[in-house]
Amino acid sequence: MDSADSCQRKIDRACQYRDGLLIALLTYRPLRRRSLAELRLDTHLRRIGNGYVLAMTSENTKSGQALEFPVPEPLVPYLTRYLEHYRLLFPHRQDEQALWLSAKGGALTGHAIYVRICRRTEAALGTAIHPHLFRDIAATTIAREAPEKPSLSPATSFTHANVATTLRHYTQRETIDAARQYAAAIDRFRHGAKAAAKVGPPRAFDRRR
Repeated sequence: MDSADSCQRKIDRACQYRDGLLIALLTYRPLRRRSLAELRLDTHLRRIGNGYVLAMTSENTKSGQALEFPVPEPLVPYLTRYLEHYRLLFPHRQDEQALWLSAKGGALTGHAIYVRICRRTEAALGTAIHPHLFRDIAATTIAREAPEKPSLSPATSFTHANVATTLRHYTQRETIDAARQYAAAIDRFRHGAKAAAKVGPPRAFDRRR
């Protein structure tokens, strides 16, 4: 997202920013691609105070369970920038309420989201990470970071088929707290990676030690 403006064509800038935001949202909130494709400005996205809430209706989840969760704080300025600037660069945006727009006009389909995310992650990481893998990564992160805290499971379970079973055992407050703890774990990884990049690789004599 930060390098989107380096693209010469405005539609390329819009697509790069959109794809980056999709990947960032999936990292924090591993939704199914169908749920991502169905997000609409007039139905699912709400501005509350200085942040946003994504409200998933029963039709948007595989379990039929309606869910609400806040957009992670680090993504709020990026989402605002997308809505106020980059989304406006797509054709026919005035006629479409879908959150994610296509370069050809209209809503971005679930299949298109799958393809775009695979291409972007493969270009950046050398390995394509499709949307479903984000849920596996989230579950693995939680298991490694806080295996002793079962209340963390709702942070990712809303994207799995057994979400209704999970929610029977946890209150909404615990679910929100779990999502926040998961987001905090991601932020620790992000800040650690930035610090490592600034320090650079170890010197030769350090490796010999």
